[in-house]
Amino acid sequence: NECLRAQLQKKVTATDAEDLRKNFQVLLDSEDAVDPGEDAMLVSRLWIQGWLKRKAGSISTDISPTSALACPHGNLVPNAKRMAVPRYLWLMLKGLWEQAAQDVTHKAQQQQQQQQ
Repeated sequence: NECLRAQLQKKVTATDAEDLRKNFQVLLDSEDAVDPGEDAMLVSRLWIQGWLKRKAGSISTDISPTSALACPHGNLVPNAKRMAVPRYLWLMLKGLWEQAAQDVTHKAQQQQQQQQ
């Protein structure tokens, strides 16, 4: 039952990721930047570009989509390559990244248990 649920989640996640990729590609290609106002979130432009080049449905968990934007003290890096995105796209991207991170952690735990 847990295996079936995990497989269904991966299918939904892959579909969501593909839809999200299309939205971000449109934003990158667009001449009109999203106004970084109240409903916009900042993400690393370089992270998004790298994600768009990766295999469909995959997401890197090595660094977050926002890690390149802040210094160790939590302030914005002045010259960081960033883009403003609508909040709803940020929430979808965040959810996919968190799910991928959980999957990596779960796989590592399973491998550790198998080795014992």
